[in-house]
Amino acid sequence: MAITYHAGRRIQGLERTGSTPTFEDDFTTRKTGWSANTTRCVIDNTTDEEMDLSIGDGGNYAELLSYPLDATASDTQWVLDFDYELETLSAGTTGGGQIAVGLSGEGTNGFTTAQDFLGLLQEHDNGSYEWFACIDTDGTALNSTGGDTQLTNLPTTATQYHFRVIRLTATSYKVQSFSGSARTSDLLIEEKTGTCASTIQTLTHIKCHARQYSSGNRTATVRVDNINFYNGVISAVVPAGDEKPTNVQVGSRYEETNTRKIYYRDDLDFKELDGAEATNYRSESWYEQLSGETP
Repeated sequence: MAITYHAGRRIQGLERTGSTPTFEDDFTTRKTGWSANTTRCVIDNTTDEEMDLSIGDGGNYAELLSYPLDATASDTQWVLDFDYELETLSAGTTGGGQIAVGLSGEGTNGFTTAQDFLGLLQEHDNGSYEWFACIDTDGTALNSTGGDTQLTNLPTTATQYHFRVIRLTATSYKVQSFSGSARTSDLLIEEKTGTCASTIQTLTHIKCHARQYSSGNRTATVRVDNINFYNGVISAVVPAGDEKPTNVQVGSRYEETNTRKIYYRDDLDFKELDGAEATNYRSESWYEQLSGETP
């Protein structure tokens, strides 16, 4: 159910539940901090509201987009979710390239430059080199590995993949592919576990790479969207429901239609008559109306 607005400053929506991401971006507006746009890796928040990555027809290049996390990722436990759609995929006869999405220890090095990295790789070459794989590098370039463990579900166009990368321990991680964005067990298509060096540490950036390793007519374009990162955990419940809006008038009433709870928005420094802090009051936020209370 989408949020609906009614007369009398009444708003209706669903309860918001799920794990709280350390970082999230659905590209409806561009977050301040993403690295500058490049030719092959761009953020489009004017039409499709997504991240666009492409390889093909341009000779040898390696471009990227990266975002610095507010806090360094745990060296043993984290979860990275993202939606991934192949818009076009041309087999061609010459050339080839790779796309990688994951966490890196820095924000500027390209595909062929040494870095710590852990995430998902798409290889695009010919019939024998067309797959997804786990990828991890320990102070080496991403092109120094062909992927740790390959997934059996091969890339196909017009298919949206809902990936999850999990760092399980200091020396192991998992890539999962789901058929739906909720990423529940019944939607799991497959999962592969990779091994990694315990010295892959201090990962600080979400990073998306696109690399063309030889000139030719094998091309691919990819959309990446709805990135969510959860630090210090190995499981996460995808947030669902509606976030209470913030650009509404003071005194607005929010009704959760599935819980029947009522919330009011206020932003005044209010205290009880005895000077104590008001029970259930949150400055500049929504507060719940409890039974017997009046707003």
